[in-house]
Amino acid sequence: MLMNKILKTTILASVLIAATVLAQTPYDEGQKALREQNWTEAADQFKQAIKADKDKADASMYWRAHALYKAGRKSEAERQIRSLERKYPDSRWVKEAQLLEIEHNGTEPVLSGTADGSDLDEELRMFALAQLMDRDPERALPLVLDMMNSTDSENVRSDTLFILGMSDDPRAQQLIAQIARDSKNPDLQVDAIHMLGISSNQPSADLLSDLYHESTSIEVKKAVIQAYMIGDDSDAVVDLLLKMLKTEKNPDLQKEIIQALGVMDATEQIAALYTSLDGFELRKTVLEAMMIADDTDGLIKVLESEKDAELRAAAMEMLAVNGDKASAEYLVGLYPGGSQKDKTAIIQSMMIMDNAEGLIGLMKNETNPELKREILQMLAIMDSEESDEYLFKMLENKQ
Repeated sequence: MLMNKILKTTILASVLIAATVLAQTPYDEGQKALREQNWTEAADQFKQAIKADKDKADASMYWRAHALYKAGRKSEAERQIRSLERKYPDSRWVKEAQLLEIEHNGTEPVLSGTADGSDLDEELRMFALAQLMDRDPERALPLVLDMMNSTDSENVRSDTLFILGMSDDPRAQQLIAQIARDSKNPDLQVDAIHMLGISSNQPSADLLSDLYHESTSIEVKKAVIQAYMIGDDSDAVVDLLLKMLKTEKNPDLQKEIIQALGVMDATEQIAALYTSLDGFELRKTVLEAMMIADDTDGLIKVLESEKDAELRAAAMEMLAVNGDKASAEYLVGLYPGGSQKDKTAIIQSMMIMDNAEGLIGLMKNETNPELKREILQMLAIMDSEESDEYLFKMLENKQ
């Protein structure tokens, strides 16, 4: 199913919101579980993240150790730290993990430098602030904000924002809201908007709605759409996205919202959109959303009534990307009564599905020279024993 995998990966990369970015990677889920103080879930998610994202493997190891300590699994936490030291000896997370171990062994971290800590590097300051936010948020909050404003490192800004997000203190949430409204640092603003989505509470949802309608920035609006997807209340998010779609005039944002609904598996709402929206591009986007939501039935219903040749071809392609044996049989069944464009689309769909059997069946019954040539080309491209055997027999005039 190589072609199927390649095409599905390509389509998802182009239509998912770098949702993909936030679209719920194990690292992101681990961060969310940390904020909710679900230590066991966080440890499990970061364990997956270590394998899934090599670029963040060292960070995932640190946060997994942190979660394990919080869960009372000290031995596992220390084994995780030893693994971090062994595999990533030069990582900045090693120093923080070692300090984490010192803290949980019942002694105060030994921080080099002056008594007031003025020459501590940013990494050590970050560690200290994370611990202080747990114990004395009132005094730590101004320090976190000062570090965020004084550093030139985007990674440090992002980490300080995460520390704020981990806190249940209302003042920390207010700071996140303030950053989400501040356009002076667009990247940090987007991170703060995403953090509001993780919060999954009514004040955050209301603020996100205000941001969407007040802002003139396309990137901010996209970040709000992404933030809604991160929240836990899927039904409420779907309703909000549908309301936004009704009033949104920007075609790119309309597509973002539709694709977000696909990510959220809102199949009933997506099906209703197909008949209510006008325009080729929007309807094609709805078909992509159906594909993302694995809504095979929805795609078949479209093919039962749609007359536009290009939209029919798009629906067949989306069906092929998600297709199983039943989908292949459905498409093959459409072939005899299909138009020339339908037949071409079905041939291409068989290729996407890596379905040599389907193509051979079409080849045996096809009389149109142009279509036979196209099927033959698809069979020749396929890396399939079945297609190879058929081609050998045909070339050897044994068939």
